[in-house]
Amino acid sequence: MPARQWTPDALPQPPSRRARHGTVIAEVVAVVLLATFVMLSPVVSTQTDANGNPIGILSPWLWQTGVVYVFLGLAIAGLGVTVAKSYVNWSVPVAITAVLLSIASTTVLIWVAADDRLLNPAFVDAAGWPSDVARWINVGLIVAAVLAVVQAVVEAAAGFAARSWVTPSWKTMIHTIVEGITIRASRR
Repeated sequence: MPARQWTPDALPQPPSRRARHGTVIAEVVAVVLLATFVMLSPVVSTQTDANGNPIGILSPWLWQTGVVYVFLGLAIAGLGVTVAKSYVNWSVPVAITAVLLSIASTTVLIWVAADDRLLNPAFVDAAGWPSDVARWINVGLIVAAVLAVVQAVVEAAAGFAARSWVTPSWKTMIHTIVEGITIRASRR
């Protein structure tokens, strides 16, 4: 199969100003909602103890160790990277920072979920959840975090190759990989 001739028209169109603003606004809203949920979770709850005090859904261990503040700091730093990616030209330092922040935040999430330190066991008991619910929530978060790391690394590699913030098309990448495997297999 012959390679297609490259032309400048093959370059992806840069996102519009409206799309950039929308991305930043969506991430600001997501970080604010996440931070609000996390910070209010110890005092606002659907479950209470025998004295009527709220039982937080998140483990008190997160506050005792300060992990919750590390995670929120990483989320806010990620917001800064999103703003930089939306309003500055592609650069190696910002691209590396974006990948490192993504890996750091997902690593913290994987560590907390793998150690079963995310959900408050008292909340799980008070809510009457089956014991498997906490385990499946942790497994789901670990899978989502691993996929987020893979996405960040692939997008960073594509960004380094293109020297651009343009997100690669996953559909095109998967199609190209499958097509390459099929061609190699047919040559054997």
